[in-house]
Amino acid sequence: MYDFVKVLGLALGLGFGAANVANAGAVELDFGTSEFAAFGTGTNLSMFYDNVATDIEGRQINATLTASAAFVPKAADKNGSVAGDIRVNLEIGQTVELALRLFDDATGLAYDPGVNFSWTLGFFDIDGSANSYDVVTLKTPAQYTVTSTTDLNPVSSAPGQVTFSGLNTGGNVAGESGLTPPLTQDQADAMVLFTVSNTSEVIFDYSHFGTNTSGGRNLLVDGGSLKTALDDFDPVTEVNVVPLPFSGVLIAGGLLVLGGLRRMRRS
Repeated sequence: MYDFVKVLGLALGLGFGAANVANAGAVELDFGTSEFAAFGTGTNLSMFYDNVATDIEGRQINATLTASAAFVPKAADKNGSVAGDIRVNLEIGQTVELALRLFDDATGLAYDPGVNFSWTLGFFDIDGSANSYDVVTLKTPAQYTVTSTTDLNPVSSAPGQVTFSGLNTGGNVAGESGLTPPLTQDQADAMVLFTVSNTSEVIFDYSHFGTNTSGGRNLLVDGGSLKTALDDFDPVTEVNVVPLPFSGVLIAGGLLVLGGLRRMRRS
């Protein structure tokens, strides 16, 4: 059923398979090095990243990371970016929904080049143990890639959503100050690549769970420099799509059948 729904989605232009991405211009983002110590407190719910990319038409792209509500960081000075990657710090027992959005610098509107485009994010440093561990839920339907030996235990937590847990990574994996390939096996197994097409927004939850009563963890998000970092680790790619309702499956299936009948009549 999963493959059938995916094929129908591609036929209707709703999928994220090779037919769509192959013709897209890839946008690579650099979030610089910055500090937003007030992020998550009071009304300070956004971090702004200036000039994260310039597209092939010369348009400057800016970005914001916005929390849906206030949350508690453990080490506020770690919020911002490091080595070109977004970094978010979270106290144990906290969950925050975050939205990463791209904007056209000239217009201030959501980035839309008017042609197909894609961007790849690398979520890494998803690690820990029962005492303290990271959990990330990607809520924007897209294509994700992990290693065949991933420690993140991907689970479809809701239609169009997938959750990754650092519970089984065996402790802290080096990465909170950024990553530079080649990665170690442990670093690769605690990372997920997430590719979206023709959208300027990615929404995800970041949670810090565990049995400890206090402590902080970091999540890092790369803007594309690590998009080939898993190539040497037997990568596995999945498409995380929102299933069509049953009526939609029937309609789409009918369209495919009609198309087949027309081809048979012509032959």
